[in-house]
This record gives sequence, structure tokens and C-alpha cells, in this order.
Amino acid sequence: MSFPSGGINISQAISSLIASIPSLSQMTSALPSLSQISSAMSSALSSAPAPMKMTTPAVFFATSTTYTIPANGTYRISCLGAGGSGAGVAEGGAGGGAGGGFCEKTIYLASGTSVSITIGAGGLSSGFTSGAGGNSSVTCTGVSMSATGGAGGNSCASGTISQNSPGTASGGDINYSGGYTYSTGSAVKLATGGGSAGSPFGNGKNSYSTGGYSCPGGASVTFHAGGDDSAGVGGANSVSTQGGYNSLGLPIANSADGIRRCDGLSSSPAEQALLPFIRYMSPSLTSAGFDSTIDPFRSVSGGSGFMEAGPPNYYHKQFMINSQRQLSNGGSGAGGCSYFANETVTAGRGGVLGGGGGVYSNTAGGAYAYGGNGGLGAGGGGAGQSYGNVFPGNGGNGLVTIERVQ
Repeated sequence: MSFPSGGINISQAISSLIASIPSLSQMTSALPSLSQISSAMSSALSSAPAPMKMTTPAVFFATSTTYTIPANGTYRISCLGAGGSGAGVAEGGAGGGAGGGFCEKTIYLASGTSVSITIGAGGLSSGFTSGAGGNSSVTCTGVSMSATGGAGGNSCASGTISQNSPGTASGGDINYSGGYTYSTGSAVKLATGGGSAGSPFGNGKNSYSTGGYSCPGGASVTFHAGGDDSAGVGGANSVSTQGGYNSLGLPIANSADGIRRCDGLSSSPAEQALLPFIRYMSPSLTSAGFDSTIDPFRSVSGGSGFMEAGPPNYYHKQFMINSQRQLSNGGSGAGGCSYFANETVTAGRGGVLGGGGGVYSNTAGGAYAYGGNGGLGAGGGGAGQSYGNVFPGNGGNGLVTIERVQ
């Protein structure tokens, strides 16, 4: 190794090295300012997708109880009053029961909050006499919700069926009443279906008749009984009427996802064959009739109980059990089918929130008329039989759901 003549000047080498190092001000001058960093972060956050809300399946309360909130969060509370039962009659008109009210509230609740829940029982019929549905309520810190039950159906030996009173609601961010029943013309031999319950879609719908010989179907959550809003009526001499259409405006049996739901019972003949043995019981108190356990009261897209046969799996169909006619049930949110017959007949049961079908049996002897039970919160169907052999449909019980949404 060779060195320059005269050797290395260590002092000069160190000075030269130090001089080559940039100063602090020179190094920081190339960095973005705090305001530039803040602006860039704000821009990135504004363009990022919104965070997903926490959505958990609803907890269903079918009986009165006290519930403790498990964690801090925003909760959606839904409260449904019970439906009234249908009336019975020999000659004249029998009205179905009115639907219960509905309210909903979204609120922040702290972990450990105690929630008091009361569930109204569906109205029960006894012979010609109808019964009113009970009231449901939810109370806790910052919450005082109430959904009253619908009145039982009215009857008349002649003239018109007077309108009954639907359930109402208060204390929610939204509050809706149930549907009711009546006739506008003189009743000869008729029985209306039940009114549907209130829901997030609005006030419940009605089942009504223009008089004569008719049996309007049970009402659905978004459509009157018998079809659509303009034709939601069983006209004079209308011997059979499907329940109200579904929330999509269609008379199809299935929910939007293609599955049939009938308030805990499917529309298959094998399961519907059980109905003659449970016709005196209140409707199912589980979540089975809803399309989803997430936001269940908006998940009711089932079709109406339908009279006529159609393409396979398209319409609900009637069928015979032990030589007795069983009419088709409504899907989730839809009404049951009604019928004017000369035989023993059981009207279609309403899906959740949907009214039961009405029925009139115009025959003597041992024939019976069984009105369709209302779905949860909905009115039962009226029943008429020339010799008074009637079993009007019972009203659907109330329900409360609580679900964490954030």
C-alpha cells in the first residue's frame, strides 16, 4: 500500500467528512409539514370504505321476562302487540280480529342495563264471542315502548259488520297500528279474515267485505286481503279469496329466497296435516316464520294463501285431510286463504304478522267452520256455519326482539 508523499492530514480528513454531512435544517426541509401529513390522512380516510356495522341475530322474547344487556352498544328494539280473535255467527256476518300495534326504537344501551319485557297473549274465541289481544311493552333506562293488542271481531245477524279497533303503538322511533275488519254492505252469510299486524312497512292492512255471501282472505303486511290495495275485498258472492299479496306485491307461496315459511309450519301437506290437532292453539312463538333472524320484522316476503292450483311449487294449494278441506296458509307476512263452502272446512292460517282466513260453511248437520289463526301479532279469521258449529281463529301472540346493530 502506498501513501501520498507527506502522509495523511487527519485533521483535514475529519473536517472534510463533517462538511459533507447535511445539516439538520437541510434534512428536515425535505420532510412534509404536519399540515401536509394531516391533509393527506384526511383525504385517505374520506376515500376509504365505511366500517361495517355490527349486526347480530335478534334475541326473540315470546314470554314476559327481564333481560340484561350483555355489552355496550346500539340496539334495535321491536315491540309487537297481540292480535284479536275472530267472531262466530250462524246467519249474518262474522268479522276477523284486528291486528296488534308495532313500534321500534334504536338506542345506545350500556352493559348491565335491565330491560323489562311484557308480551301480550293472542285473543281467544269462545263460540260466537271473540277476544281482544293483549298489550306488549318494553321499559328500561331511556325506553318506554308500548304496543297494544287488536280488538276481537264483531258480528251481526243482519246489516253490516261494524269496524273493530286495531292495536296502536307509542314510544318508538316508528309507531304503527294494526289492521281491522268490517263490511260495507249487508251481510247475508259472510266471514272476513283477520287484520294484519303493524310493522316497519306501516300500519297493518284490513280484511273487509262489500256484503252478501263472501269470505275475504286474511290481510298481509303490505296489502289488503283479497289481492291488492284496490281489489282488497271479498265482493258479494265471492266464494273464495286468497290472502293478501306478499310485501313484493306477488301472490306466490315462497319468500324472496325461495323458501316457504308459515309461522313455524311449512306449507307441505305432511306438516299442515297437523293443523286439525292444533287449531285451538296460538301461533308459533319462535323465529321460524321470519325470513331472517337479522332485522326479522323487515324480513317477511312470504306469499299469500291461494285457492287455485297452479304450476308446481308456485301457489299454496288447498288439499283434503280425512275428507275435510284444509285451505292454504300464508307465508311470512302474508294472509291465509278464505272459503265459502258446503262442507267442513279450515281456513288458512296467517304467516307471521298476517291475518288468518275467514270461513263460512253453508250446510247442515255435522259440518264445522274453523277460522284460520292469525300469525304473530295478527287477527284470527271469522267463522260462520248455518247451525252454529263454529270455531273462529285465535289471534296471534305478541313478540319482542332485541338486536345489537352497532
